[in-house]
Amino acid sequence: MAETTGSVGAGYERSTPADAPAALEAQIEQTRRDMGETIDAIQARLDLELLKFKAEQRVEQAVDRAKSGWLYRVPIRKTN
Repeated sequence: MAETTGSVGAGYERSTPADAPAALEAQIEQTRRDMGETIDAIQARLDLELLKFKAEQRVEQAVDRAKSGWLYRVPIRKTN
């Protein structure tokens, strides 16, 4: 029968020799699923097309703000 550890590896079960291979395989499969999800999330964040689209939107917004004249409403002090 397996017992839960309370230190390093908390949350994992310490297996007896009889169930060690099955428990280890289950942990490996869970780790693979977790890593797959992490890699998918990283790839989504680094999608070049999405990054390009977002950058283009920011540029368009900046151009629109500049064209709206917000910059020209700021009083300019003349120096002597």
